[in-house]
Amino acid sequence: MCPLHIEYLDERDQKGKVFESRLFADSLGGLVVYIAVKIEEAHSLAVNDPHVAPSVYMN
Repeated sequence: MCPLHIEYLDERDQKGKVFESRLFADSLGGLVVYIAVKIEEAHSLAVNDPHVAPSVYMN
């Protein structure tokens, strides 16, 4: 697991921006559900996560 990713999620969770986060059953990935008012905020939360692969960025 990426320590910067965990730190990022913990900080967002403390700010009330994480609804849920879980590893997949095979532990090869996971899912984070953010709380955001606008799509731009959700996009920013996702793409600024240090563990998000550049190939999943929304343009």
